[in-house]
Amino acid sequence: VLRTVEAGQILDTRTGKEVTIAKIARRAANADVVIVGEYHDSMACHLFQRDLIREIGKMNPETVVGFEFFQQEKHDAALAAWSRKEGSEADLLRATGWYAGSSMHYGYTRPVMQAIREAGLTAIGLNAPRALVHRVAGGGLDALGPGERRRFAHVERKNPQHRHFIQQVFGAAALRLPPWFERIYAAQTCWDAVMAVSMRAFLASRPGKGKKGVIIAGAAHVAHGLGIPFRYRLGKRRARLLTIVPVRVKTGDEGAEEHPMLK
Repeated sequence: VLRTVEAGQILDTRTGKEVTIAKIARRAANADVVIVGEYHDSMACHLFQRDLIREIGKMNPETVVGFEFFQQEKHDAALAAWSRKEGSEADLLRATGWYAGSSMHYGYTRPVMQAIREAGLTAIGLNAPRALVHRVAGGGLDALGPGERRRFAHVERKNPQHRHFIQQVFGAAALRLPPWFERIYAAQTCWDAVMAVSMRAFLASRPGKGKKGVIIAGAAHVAHGLGIPFRYRLGKRRARLLTIVPVRVKTGDEGAEEHPMLK
């Protein structure tokens, strides 16, 4: 279906109708967890996240926002201090080692973190230590010990549609280097699994009881419900999930852009 989208409009591709941030937030009220995919270097995407979290926070101040860019448990004390309006942005970046663990400029994530601080929402880390996932990328799942593998619940459960999707993301490289792709795909699956486990475990804990969750992660972890959403339901089959992947529509005079999944 072809549609014309005017500047400033938000089009729901599921229904083909125009929506507002407030309407999306009202729909999110019926979900246990809202999973938002992002393009890490898109400011428009992060401003959408900011506005959505503001609206969700107004409706439910008990909302918990979990991030791919922060580690589970390790960074939670620093994130809790941020939510309590304690310390500065520099303190947060130092305590979480932002630039030691990420190549992305914090400026993209700043609007989202400011919205969380303003509303006093709970922020948590979702990811496993990068060294652990990098070890999988180098040696596959066999590189994990039994204790380490327990971090990634249901990681061995196969999903052919997800595998095909990730192959498309990596394009020709996945076909030219099959052993390499197998290891990279195992790491991708570990990322999906640990982020699903982290949010599910927090919402089941005493501090998270009765709260709503929002997961912020890369679009490849969310698109088509194949990554984190699939892994989340493996542990909680009846979970009510809402997945959103905002995509900015470019006009012809802005020039051709590389496919966002390949950046």
